Amino acid sequence: MTEGARQPILLPKRNRVTDLLIESLHRKFFHVGVSQTLSLIRQKYWIPQGRSEVKRILRKCTVCKKYEGGPYKMPLMPPLPKKRVNESAPFTYTGVDYFGPIYVKAENGSKKVWVCLYTCLVVRAIHMELMLDMSAEEFLLGLRRFIARWGKPKQLISDNASQFKLSSSVLEKMWKSTVCDPDVQTYVSNEDIKWQFIVELAPWMGGFYERLIGVVKRGLRKTIGKLCLTSEQLRTVLAESEAVVNSRPLVYVGDDINSNMILTPAHFLMLNPKTGTPGTEEISQRILST
Repeated sequence: MTEGARQPILLPKRNRVTDLLIESLHRKFFHVGVSQTLSLIRQKYWIPQGRSEVKRILRKCTVCKKYEGGPYKMPLMPPLPKKRVNESAPFTYTGVDYFGPIYVKAENGSKKVWVCLYTCLVVRAIHMELMLDMSAEEFLLGLRRFIARWGKPKQLISDNASQFKLSSSVLEKMWKSTVCDPDVQTYVSNEDIKWQFIVELAPWMGGFYERLIGVVKRGLRKTIGKLCLTSEQLRTVLAESEAVVNSRPLVYVGDDINSNMILTPAHFLMLNPKTGTPGTEEISQRILST
């Protein structure tokens, strides 16, 4: 131990001279952290509550802020629209979008298919339809199946068709031609369904369905990987994936012994929700192994 460390010079806290000394040592020794700066000071000086003083000064270092500081805090989220929080039947307000393509087995090798995902804005349940192509007729058939199963929605929400003009994505171009097709618009109008497009150049406004598309795609990627299934096998896997996503918890799952009943979207779709049926796992393994 040096003489200076045994008999350090006492410096007052919150003093301009003390602040300048801390800043000088911090810069001289390559902007080291709190602990190392404090150890350098204590080789010759003693500052009461030295660690808190060093922290206070280092927090003002613009160089450290530039390289180590986190991003600005996100602004507070505005209130959710009424259709997201008001009580309504499942799929009364529904978001719809496509993802893909996915390759499936065909007679001459493989072919592309797509998945149309519907999601309820309130209970966050999903419904998926396998699309053999991106034509308006195929979309209408899928929409009719969706309505037959879950009832007619009051409102459909999807990406803004005009924003696809700025994108070269084949999927987005095909989706644009689908939603703008006269037959689709006529069917929606005759069924008294309001179709709303999100604001142009604001894709985050479709986050309520994009987020669930990500959940589904992540599960498929980890389950089937690069396997090429038949159309019927993929349809089965999508149905099972739909059941799993609809069984995800909507609330925080804690350690409370009384929280054995976890609320899920499936509780709003059926009275006694169960994931899968006897033998589902074995059947899935057999499908994936072929």
